[in-house]
Amino acid sequence: MERLKQLGKTLVISDPNLDWFQHLVDHALVLSPQGELQFEGSLPNFLQNTDLLYESGIPIPGLTAVVNALRSRGQSVAGWRSLSEAQNCLAAHLPESQRVSQQLPQQTSPQTSPQTPQQIPQQTSQQISPQTPQQISQQISQPISQRVSAQTSPITSQTVSPASSSTTQDDERQSAAVVEFREVTYTYPGAAVAAIADLNLIASAGQILGIIGQNGSGKSTAIRHLNGLLRPQQGTVRVAGQAVARATVAEMARWVGMAFQNPDLMLFNETVEQEVFFALRQQSSKQQSSEQQSPEQQAQRRTELETLLEKFGLADQRTRSPLALSVGEKQILAILCALTLDPAVLVLDEPTFGMDRWGRDRLGQTLRQLQAQGKTILCVSHDLPLLAEYADEIAVFQSGKLVDRRPTRELFQDTQLFQQLHIPLPASVQLANQFLHQACLTPEEFADRFLNFPAP
Repeated sequence: MERLKQLGKTLVISDPNLDWFQHLVDHALVLSPQGELQFEGSLPNFLQNTDLLYESGIPIPGLTAVVNALRSRGQSVAGWRSLSEAQNCLAAHLPESQRVSQQLPQQTSPQTSPQTPQQIPQQTSQQISPQTPQQISQQISQPISQRVSAQTSPITSQTVSPASSSTTQDDERQSAAVVEFREVTYTYPGAAVAAIADLNLIASAGQILGIIGQNGSGKSTAIRHLNGLLRPQQGTVRVAGQAVARATVAEMARWVGMAFQNPDLMLFNETVEQEVFFALRQQSSKQQSSEQQSPEQQAQRRTELETLLEKFGLADQRTRSPLALSVGEKQILAILCALTLDPAVLVLDEPTFGMDRWGRDRLGQTLRQLQAQGKTILCVSHDLPLLAEYADEIAVFQSGKLVDRRPTRELFQDTQLFQQLHIPLPASVQLANQFLHQACLTPEEFADRFLNFPAP
């Protein structure tokens, strides 16, 4: 995109995710959910209008979210269009000797880093020196200029074995495993290289496991083994102790709910209401058909339908064709249908693609509720802010192999890993790693820790 703009081409980009292209935008048009023109002008002016930004439902860009978090805590901060602007603003009052140590390499988006990522031979994890109570005693009411500082002690790293935790952690995962891949290999017909090779992966009850990696790294291939769409050519896949290879796709659907990256593959009824009602009927198919149900049972199904549509914000869309919905609404509908069978495992493949902020918030609330119910959730996503907020652990795929798996906060401290993967960390995480030498998983957490960071 940058190259096309340099060549004088006119670019028209329609995407609710502003993070990857907001630095390219000269003029912005914002449409309301009803399709009316809500704003026209410069993008910085739109992002500075907090009320209009929230009213629009557009996912808030990472840097803007950090700015808003600081402003909500009484700080006067100008809007930032780039990470370098944020770094310069926050580092402005550091002693010269500390400014050099603060300059970490700025991560770029995948669109501006077309190189093939180098193989990651091993994990590295960072040991962080804990702060003393005296170091965090600054009052939030002080201006930012008195609060920006950096730890002078360097971050050290230690080498750990690839894609593994300690033996104790592995044993604990094994004993609580609901999803289990053991030495699984699969090669698509005609392909020269395995899509996944020797994959070992475990997920437990009540766990949200994020899965990341570049396109073609084997993420989607792996999860398609969970409901029997693909069968391992080597190794075994088990769900709740049952070997998936011995079950039909229909049988596995009662254990594993799956929402595909392309929701059009799942939606086929004439209306949204019929789509959800069809899924609800499958839940009771072993008991009675809808024609055999009593009026009380049919009324109960209708109540369940109304509850689901209201919960997921689709009540006003009930009579529309699923294929006429927006991409984000289709994603929500597909997830809703996947949940109607009350599966033990929910698998999401890029669930927030095309989703507005309201849909994303509903998804986050649903993930927390399912986790509290003991469900196992696997979420394949490029939406790192989503995983930062909700995932307990993150597994990293590269070239068909699992190359890393760690708790989310620990993994996000490993800036070198993400540079090798050419996957940009969220803005708040990058700024926290630079200025605080510790990962902050949300803009709000960064603002709180930054404003309480010791002054030089």
